[in-house]
Amino acid sequence: MPNAYCRKLTRENPGLIVILLDGSNSMNDPWSNSGSSLAEGAAFALNRTLRDLALNACYNAEDGTRNYMDVAVLTYGTEMGDGQGVEWTFGKLSQPSNGYSKATDWVPAFLRQKKTDRGTLPIWIEPHAVGWTPMCKAFNQAAQVVKQHTSDYPDSFPPIVINITDGIPTDHDDDWKQFERAAEKITSESTSDGKALLFNIHIDASGQENTVLFPDSPPQHSQYAMHLGRISSVIPANMVRLANEKLGMEITEAALGYCLNADMQQLSAFLQIGTYVAPQGNAPQPDTSEQQTPLEV
Repeated sequence: MPNAYCRKLTRENPGLIVILLDGSNSMNDPWSNSGSSLAEGAAFALNRTLRDLALNACYNAEDGTRNYMDVAVLTYGTEMGDGQGVEWTFGKLSQPSNGYSKATDWVPAFLRQKKTDRGTLPIWIEPHAVGWTPMCKAFNQAAQVVKQHTSDYPDSFPPIVINITDGIPTDHDDDWKQFERAAEKITSESTSDGKALLFNIHIDASGQENTVLFPDSPPQHSQYAMHLGRISSVIPANMVRLANEKLGMEITEAALGYCLNADMQQLSAFLQIGTYVAPQGNAPQPDTSEQQTPLEV
């Protein structure tokens, strides 16, 4: 498929991003020397990414919010001994029957706004860290959302699933083939523009001396890193160009959508690359200098 991953966003063919967020107890661990837990750091980075998606992909000062990017957010983490919980956790919204929310619904549905050193940040996702890590079940639920979206929009840019985790599933029965099969339920779905993409952000306290961004092959320092790398999709060429031209990175066209132990700046760069899709034709870029945006209250 020589022209894969080039479809532009339109109202008729919106994109889809599914965020899977590890909410297990181990996400309470500190994020290096940042002063934040893994859960807090991940939530902060995701809220910034959602804000950027809203303004850059879904908002135009002339037309307002437009349905160019559908989103779903699922947190997996449970009460001790349960091991089965995957919950919709996206702003003020209840989970839609089709599994994903349109921009006109999700963009204004943030819970609150938080003051930062760069202004205010809308908060759609709160930190959560309790219990076990049912990652396979999270993959299965994400696959259902992806399957629904590809059925609804078979000619859209392929869905993107981003999984943020400490890398230790608790529901694969020590069978990594079972883990890989759960991931393949996502990447086996496709639109006319290519297969669905699965990217993994791996925060692993056992390998803090290692930082890996977009490797050409899975890292080998732990079985968790190796298997998360193995299930990660190869980054499409347009995302590689973005990384190399706009972010000053040097990655190859064989690079996997995987990072290990990214700091906040690296994590933000990963999310910027991983959520990039082709611009909406000749649609103008958002101009929020004088007009109220849907992220202001």
